[in-house]
Amino acid sequence: MNTKPFIVGITGGSASGKTSFLNELMSAFPKEQICLISQDNYYRDLASIAVDNQGVHNFDLPETIDHLRYAQHIQELREGGIVEQLEYTFNNPNIIPQIMTFRPAPIIVVEGIFVFYFREIADLLDLKIFIDAKNSIKLERRLKRDAEERGYDLDDVMYRWKYHVQPTYKQFIKPYRAEADIVIPNNVHYRKGLNVVISYLKTKISNSMSTAQILPAVEEDIARLNQLVNSAYRGDFSRRGWTTEADLLDGIRTSEPLLLEMIRNPKITILKYVQDGELLGCVCLENKDNSLYLGMLTVSPDNQVKGIGKQLLQAAEEYAHNNHCQKITMTVLPMRHELVAFYERRGFRPTGETHPFPADDPNFGLPKQPLAFIVMEKAIH
Repeated sequence: MNTKPFIVGITGGSASGKTSFLNELMSAFPKEQICLISQDNYYRDLASIAVDNQGVHNFDLPETIDHLRYAQHIQELREGGIVEQLEYTFNNPNIIPQIMTFRPAPIIVVEGIFVFYFREIADLLDLKIFIDAKNSIKLERRLKRDAEERGYDLDDVMYRWKYHVQPTYKQFIKPYRAEADIVIPNNVHYRKGLNVVISYLKTKISNSMSTAQILPAVEEDIARLNQLVNSAYRGDFSRRGWTTEADLLDGIRTSEPLLLEMIRNPKITILKYVQDGELLGCVCLENKDNSLYLGMLTVSPDNQVKGIGKQLLQAAEEYAHNNHCQKITMTVLPMRHELVAFYERRGFRPTGETHPFPADDPNFGLPKQPLAFIVMEKAIH
């Protein structure tokens, strides 16, 4: 990403209504504009959770959270990286934990009861929101939630509320209410406060979208990506730009099913270049051990003298650095001399290795002559 995301921190007492608030907040934005990364997925394993003098695990203490890893992941998102974290299931045997993938977006939402308490996290927040509610209302919500979602019985919930939840709120949550930029009461509903937050964040996004942004593509982008890539590589329209392969290949460069498969692959990220809402470029990045494979670098043929390709390559290098890749590799058709020269100016060098063109796969195009790729790479320091 070429602009830093705006990071929103949301906290409040247990069962104050944060989850419901978050669900409505997230639904107000397209997926590519907002990312939620929750503290709940950073609990330490059960063996690391302290027990009280009655032998009951206390999940409501700051030390139950791997806050350094949480802060590191937020920072990586802030810098344009993609992070993965195993879902925490609150020891519910009926839930199979999934690997969760978090992608950078213009708005990043950080949520949890300790996100104001941990300085490593609080210092990353651009906006702090505190969801407030009366204790009696929070207890009623907690009783329902812990019975339905976490399988706890009534006595267990009441014990935890009295000896774990309430002491934690008084010591680690309520004192930081004064640091909040916005306090939203949720005794009845948070509707007015939610509308204020949504309007403010949409204004932030609107202001940032007046300039170009490089963002991870999502499934809703597939149709536009398909049109962009094929128009830049195939057919007469592609001849307006230097990415054209019209003299070398017929057929398609990609397809919507192929793009869907790529976007759903956790090892692949397609970065898109958007200006004033218009998709002008993209590049496909695939993690392969300690290297990053770069492909499908595309710029709209009518916009190929504006430095968009250079910006996409720079974003790819930042992505490689943030994901601890040691080098970037790519394959190029050697007769595309202008493209090879462009990559060489950007520090890529031929390795001497060649790969055959998949001539028997129409998804990659229909060669008009025998073709083979050369491999180019650039070290990332």
